[in-house]
Amino acid sequence: MLARRFATAVSSAPLHRVAARRALATAAAAERIVFTSPHTSLDIPDKTIWEIAHERATDSGDRNAFICGLEHTKLTFAELHESAGRLALALAQDGVRKGDAVMVHSFNTIEYPIVVLALTALGAVCSPSPPMFLATELARQAKAANANYIITHADLKDVAIEAADKVGIQRKHIYTVGATSVPNLKSVNELIQREMGAFDFEKIDPDSNVLLPFSSGTTGAPKARAAPSLARNMVANAVQVHHVQDLGDHSLGLLPFYHIYAMMLMHLSIYQGAAKVVLPRFEPHTFLNALSTYKIRAAHVAPPIALFLANHPMVKDYDISATEFLVSGGAPMGKEVENLVKARLGVGVKQAYGMTEASPAVNYTEDAFHKPFIDAIPKSPTGKILRRQLQEIENNKFAS
Repeated sequence: MLARRFATAVSSAPLHRVAARRALATAAAAERIVFTSPHTSLDIPDKTIWEIAHERATDSGDRNAFICGLEHTKLTFAELHESAGRLALALAQDGVRKGDAVMVHSFNTIEYPIVVLALTALGAVCSPSPPMFLATELARQAKAANANYIITHADLKDVAIEAADKVGIQRKHIYTVGATSVPNLKSVNELIQREMGAFDFEKIDPDSNVLLPFSSGTTGAPKARAAPSLARNMVANAVQVHHVQDLGDHSLGLLPFYHIYAMMLMHLSIYQGAAKVVLPRFEPHTFLNALSTYKIRAAHVAPPIALFLANHPMVKDYDISATEFLVSGGAPMGKEVENLVKARLGVGVKQAYGMTEASPAVNYTEDAFHKPFIDAIPKSPTGKILRRQLQEIENNKFAS
């Protein structure tokens, strides 16, 4: 209504008055655009996560990088980097080249980050997929990604083989992760142990796209979300989150790595040099045992897990006092659930918002704040006025 009145007034006014009003409106808008970050500017490394992993292997090589939350086997940063380099060399010998798309179809395992780092080192494109996919769904993604290789969990081999047959991926280009070997398929562990010579890794431009996630945020089948500079963006997003959150000595790797949010958290733990406790799926005992055993400070979860913590009687049997706050992402958490968790556990609850296209975190509150960031915005906010738009926003109202 206000804009309509303004337009009517402008249309009936002389041209010099119209120009004057536009100049005044532009000047007033310029004065009101003023929301800046309270934080200092961040220096984003001109590196991929492969190079950062090399730094961690050098300065923190003996520290644990990933821990299996089921078997409690450990992978140090030195072992992580060496294994990823050996896997990259073996994949290169099998024909994987810079720019080639490789499907990664697996539950969370401690081999998963080895695979991601190896593909990044080669400049190949990692396209992760949900382990619950049927063969037709996996084949659809493989075709859309133009993939010629699949790395799958041994327990998912039948789905991977059927999908590969549908899109013409050769059997020799299917590899498995997991403790169980599969006849006639190469395993990642076997590739890592292969006798190989030295390999001179080409420096991969951080502006390269080394990740091709698919998002189901719209109707229909999941769609590829290719973005330029995704190698740099993932590191940048990890650095930004690092600025407002310290993971502590251990973090939780329960959210599925195929999801862009969990993939960013994988980058974050490598960047911070924190050990990530990896769980393949949510099971009450293993989840609570991980929180208790490894004294996890920040537990990244989805809303249904927060609801479990708020209500399930099993929770009282575990000492999870080291957990200071939950970070909920992937879907909104209701205020009732948030209050129940706070009341029962005495922890802070933060909600993060993001999307695959943003790689991925958009809003992420500091440790010192446990309310959504919108509560910290000053009253009467004024956003940037778009060109050719002269419209005021009333106090305490939001424009869509």
